[in-house]
Amino acid sequence: MATKRRIENIANDVDLTGAFLKKTEKDQTVNNTKNPGTTTPDGSWVRATFICSKELVDKIKFIAEEENFSIREVVEKSFSNTISRYETKKGKKIVIKSKKRKDIDSII
Repeated sequence: MATKRRIENIANDVDLTGAFLKKTEKDQTVNNTKNPGTTTPDGSWVRATFICSKELVDKIKFIAEEENFSIREVVEKSFSNTISRYETKKGKKIVIKSKKRKDIDSII
């Protein structure tokens, strides 16, 4: 448990809010069908590519290695913390509209 709390504290220190907060103030509802990327069959995970400073990447890699977490876990926790702080600041949850695929058996 102490390790999870420590990673949460470290993830909070990696501030990803600046540009994110400025760009998403327009509308709280996001249409997630334009560029779905590579998703798992159930649609719960997506492979995404982001460009950020080398310093941030190096720090994320360091945290992951130091605390024996995957880079994905550290980045996901940081994103989660950022979104949570944003929603708290704005006083509303972000709602994602996604188009669910029908079961192929029901169509063919």
